Amino acid sequence: MSEFAKLAQDFVEATSLLVGQRTINIMDQKGIIIASTEKHRIGDFHQGAAEVLETGKPVLIKIEDLPRYPGTKEGYNMPIFLNDEIIGVVGIFGCEEEVQSIANLLRVYVTQSFSQLQMTQKQNLEAELRNQLLRLLLFGGSSQKEMIENLCGMLNLQLDFPIRVILLHESAIGRHMKHLQDYSQLIQNLIWKNVLDRRRDVFGIQNADYVILLGGGESPEMQKRLDKLLHEIEAEDVWNAAVSSPCRNLEEISAGMREVSVLRNRKGGTIQNLEEHSCRMQYLLGSM
Repeated sequence: MSEFAKLAQDFVEATSLLVGQRTINIMDQKGIIIASTEKHRIGDFHQGAAEVLETGKPVLIKIEDLPRYPGTKEGYNMPIFLNDEIIGVVGIFGCEEEVQSIANLLRVYVTQSFSQLQMTQKQNLEAELRNQLLRLLLFGGSSQKEMIENLCGMLNLQLDFPIRVILLHESAIGRHMKHLQDYSQLIQNLIWKNVLDRRRDVFGIQNADYVILLGGGESPEMQKRLDKLLHEIEAEDVWNAAVSSPCRNLEEISAGMREVSVLRNRKGGTIQNLEEHSCRMQYLLGSM
């Protein structure tokens, strides 16, 4: 069973309880039942769904219509639209008088549910692509330039040098990796506040820490974003942060990662920023 079919099966079983445990089916774009409260029907062809897919309109099947619709039962069959495209059909069992009032509500409910599922899948895909890009930038360098360019194109992202490597690691002891659950919310908040920019920043998880590649060159706007980011991190009281010196090309990003990794293992306060003179001097003395 595909992941989509499994999610559809979970949906029909949960929704059936909301409509008096009536039979609910979900059919794919070929009219095949992929999820049903009557599991023995999964894999059967549904003639009513095929008509919905052909016309784009709901099909009501009455008991006297059953001979014309093999593999069906009486009830309403309605198209599921996503982005103006039919992605499947949802059907609910019952005579017209019993189900007419809830049929359209079911259609709205299933459409919203699958729309949310699509959005979640899109977000998960973007997060995975960003993690792949992050790994290549940190450890691949110019040898992976073509792949880096391809991933940037897929994400509609333009690297803007110089870039700062910022490593976030948990400041509390014994949090049992709870910070991994907090990360997506932190990133989303930073995006909402215009601190992070999906079009030029790369961010993701590396070895249970968070790494942000903050782009924007040396403009005042970039410095403002960096200051705001560090302020947000201090306010959270969950993470420590290490900031590299400016990385002016692909090769220097891996060097920036080495810098923040060294800072991570030092005791230097909540924020360690190599662009600050005192932090820079301590780093150089430690290296010597």
